[in-house]
Amino acid sequence: MLETKEIRWFFTEYPPGVSAWFSALDPQAVKQEDRTDIYWVTGCETVGVKLRQGRLEVKARTFGPADYLPGGGVACRLEGWAKQVFELAPGQVMDTLSSHLLHVRKQRQATILTWPGPRFHLPVPAAPRGCQIEFTRVLIGSNTWYTLGLEWGSEPSCEPSESFLSALPSPHLLTLENAMGYPEFLFRHYPPVTHQG
Repeated sequence: MLETKEIRWFFTEYPPGVSAWFSALDPQAVKQEDRTDIYWVTGCETVGVKLRQGRLEVKARTFGPADYLPGGGVACRLEGWAKQVFELAPGQVMDTLSSHLLHVRKQRQATILTWPGPRFHLPVPAAPRGCQIEFTRVLIGSNTWYTLGLEWGSEPSCEPSESFLSALPSPHLLTLENAMGYPEFLFRHYPPVTHQG
């Protein structure tokens, strides 16, 4: 089981500052990805269940959300998560949960940050332990969202500093109102009672 800490925001406004921040990085340190994850609409903001590239990922919140104001106009919520991954046979689970599934397309850029520096690394298994930061365009039906997320492990050296967080671009979008993980985002905007399959 993987345990992580996470800060994340969702917003509908395109954030040119965040996009420019990623564009300024060394392309060799940024992973570009376009994939579709299939979420089971649980109706719960503390548990996330999704199908990703043939695997079932179950994610449960272990603490938080805890409000955090690092400065620079940035406001966030810190959450702890525990994730378990299961390998699935083709078609497994899909048949029984088909009426509760939501297809979420993600056009994603991600990099790994390490300190001191910060230094940036391509997110691959051989990458050093650090904080993953990702910027994603999220497409759900006809709706477009954007999310900026930071995720790191239990090592104190992986945690982003207050000065780094306070200098993040587009701070007007990095508010407590927009701060939430994927389970809470889906719970707020795509509850089971309105989901049509």
